[in-house]
Amino acid sequence: MGSIEQPEWIAGYCIKKETLSDCVERWEYRFQKEYGHIYICRPWPGVHLWMNDVYMHSIPTECLEEYHFIKLNYCAEGRSEVLLEDERYVYLEKGILSVDSNTPKKNFLFPGGRYAGLELILDMKVLEKQPVQAFLDCGIDPKKMREKLEDMQGSYLACVSGEWKKLAECVMERLKRADAGAEEYRFFTLQLLYSLKRADLVLVEQKFYLTKGQRRIVASVEEKISGDLKCRYTVESLAKEQGISPSSLKKYFEKVYGTSISDYIRRKRMEHACRLLAQTRMSVADIAAETGYGNQGKFAGVFKKYTQKTPLEYRRLHSAD
Repeated sequence: MGSIEQPEWIAGYCIKKETLSDCVERWEYRFQKEYGHIYICRPWPGVHLWMNDVYMHSIPTECLEEYHFIKLNYCAEGRSEVLLEDERYVYLEKGILSVDSNTPKKNFLFPGGRYAGLELILDMKVLEKQPVQAFLDCGIDPKKMREKLEDMQGSYLACVSGEWKKLAECVMERLKRADAGAEEYRFFTLQLLYSLKRADLVLVEQKFYLTKGQRRIVASVEEKISGDLKCRYTVESLAKEQGISPSSLKKYFEKVYGTSISDYIRRKRMEHACRLLAQTRMSVADIAAETGYGNQGKFAGVFKKYTQKTPLEYRRLHSAD
């Protein structure tokens, strides 16, 4: 695996590139304790097929002055945040496809710290000079895709069919395994685009959008509850601090993280408990207290439900000692 030169906009992130086959490269991202991989295939000039598999909260992106790409981004796991031109935030969740031609804003953000998905990127500058004959033969016209996006402010979200979802997740697995030849990846790309062309996509309504102010409220609440997992918070007290109703806070938070505040706190506590069990010699009682449980028995019950292991079983399996 060889290192590559890191451009200025990616400073602070560790990136390595590995050639897995004649068709697929794997890019590795690392930042502090987070990591991710992107599997990249280029079936034709100007056409990029990516499988994203990341355990990170963000990956930086280069802000280009001249942006000439159409991005199809399908979410298979986790959530991805996208800032649109009109300062609205879109949250891509499992089973949703984003079709977008807007310039990315600073970072790709993953609120839950986990994201897996498939991207199909069309470089219109290249494709206008070098059209893909196979696209034309199948009635696939990227120019019409761009015209449709222009009529929809450069972006829309849609629910895909079960057939398309199955195909996308198959392509993701084949990219990760890097076990297909160039002809197969080209065929997969044609299948994905042709299936979208003939399918009736169900557009997602604006209920999936948040304003900048609403998103700022959620970020503030998340920072507070993650900052001290020993504390007990109520939705009412958190909402009062933000000057909004509890029902509004619940709605905003679930849009960003795809789960309730109470479930989010429980998951964060269990993740922290897993780290402490694996990396320290703290007693189970002390770890229970550290994660907000005064009763060791209750902590053990919640932990086993989350991991299918007792705390001591988990420690024996994962301890570095």
